[in-house]
Amino acid sequence: MEKVSHFIKSNYKYLLYISILIGVFLLFLYHTQVITFSSSKKIYFIILAVLMILFISVYSFIFQKKEKIKLENIYLIMIIPIGLMYLCIFPINQIPDENTHFARINEISLGYLISKKENNFQGRDLDANLYSGALVTSKYKDIINEIKIKNSNKKAFYHFANTALYSFISYIPQVLGLLVGKIFHLPILLQAYMARLFNFLVFVFLTYLAIKIIPVKKMAIFIIMFFPLVIQEAISLSPDALTIAITAFLIAYVLNLKQNTALPITKKDIVILSICSIVLSLCKIVYFPICFIVFLIPKEKFKSNKHKLLTVSFIILLALIVNLIWLSISSEFLPSGQVNSKQQIQYIFRHIPRYIMAIFATYTKCFNDWFFNSIGNSLGNFNIVIPAIYLYPLLVLFICTVFLDNSSSKYILNIYEKIIIAIIIVTVLLLITTSLYLQWTPVAAPTVFGIQGRYFVPIYLLLPMLFFKHHVTPKINYSNKYVYLYIITLNLLVVSSVFYHFI
Repeated sequence: MEKVSHFIKSNYKYLLYISILIGVFLLFLYHTQVITFSSSKKIYFIILAVLMILFISVYSFIFQKKEKIKLENIYLIMIIPIGLMYLCIFPINQIPDENTHFARINEISLGYLISKKENNFQGRDLDANLYSGALVTSKYKDIINEIKIKNSNKKAFYHFANTALYSFISYIPQVLGLLVGKIFHLPILLQAYMARLFNFLVFVFLTYLAIKIIPVKKMAIFIIMFFPLVIQEAISLSPDALTIAITAFLIAYVLNLKQNTALPITKKDIVILSICSIVLSLCKIVYFPICFIVFLIPKEKFKSNKHKLLTVSFIILLALIVNLIWLSISSEFLPSGQVNSKQQIQYIFRHIPRYIMAIFATYTKCFNDWFFNSIGNSLGNFNIVIPAIYLYPLLVLFICTVFLDNSSSKYILNIYEKIIIAIIIVTVLLLITTSLYLQWTPVAAPTVFGIQGRYFVPIYLLLPMLFFKHHVTPKINYSNKYVYLYIITLNLLVVSSVFYHFI
């Protein structure tokens, strides 16, 4: 009893915090879900509540006993179980565009790296059971019927113009997972889940390395990876998972090279930087400006200024050339009939002030929604709403990790390097806006259509770089275990909401 009493006295703040988190979770569960259910379904949520409390308790014990675990290892023991829960509770096709992503993945798995055009429709002849076997699930009960459906010998034409534009490179993880599923003759639905799983594993691997090697602002990257929206994309069939992960890794790799000025840049470094730049820009061309971050690598890493200029120019030009080749191939798959892009371009050049006003009006009107959506306010097909009050602490944590810096690192970016980062951010924003104005917005419209919060996540990864050594040291001492437990509890709230939606 004395040991128990001593433990409680020594850790009463931590135990109180855990109790509050569990209380908040149970209150959320009761008010938003259980009271709306029949008695037959409430049993699911009693079981769910017990499991979630056990989950929080186990992690509370781990963080209490192992406070000195490295952040990248904490990331692994948190992201893997949370991500797998997300993967399982989201039915296939309940995340935006998974149906067309799945069709493109199947096309690539058959060896067709480029889609075909048939009667002005972009797509491919694929297995006739493809969609009925994986993409009509709206509730968990639908899975019981779909899991019986396997590949057939019949073919049907599938139209997927929006994903025909994507390079096959951005689907490599999903294709590998799909092929594993096919090798073991799994039902089509399980093949789709295997594609999701491989996408998630590659995401975890790259983001783990990013957190491990980045010399500063580790916690900022860590928190971004636990945005519910980011986890949703990480376990989906979308190339957004690879886009976010490769952006984080590229930034971390460059900053790591910048810190170790004593060691010259190697051929291995150049190959890694080149591959990352090519993959990132092939995922989405609007993120190509992020590749210019290689200019931050200090001249001391090179034989001379000329050597630096030639090397970084080679990396960027290689990524640009590969993208131009792909754009020349995929341009025929641009959606037609919705927007006249040529007239839109002419309008922009003739009325530049009006276009600037359209951008300003769009950001003024929509920024708040985009921002909270990019964190996880609207999940699934934008029909699962997570109350903003539960996301505010995550927002505060992100802002704090951007501005606060308690490390003793002497790592700095000078004003010219910060200007480069700022220009990259602004350019990416303009490319996102302009691309959607050209492809999805009616000619001369006063605002831009089609922008979604998830498009801004790679930009969030750049923001901490603007504030190295521009920090305020908080007067309150705290342990990161409190942050970890909040992140876990928040994502358990999300899991329960998603489960409620599809049960």
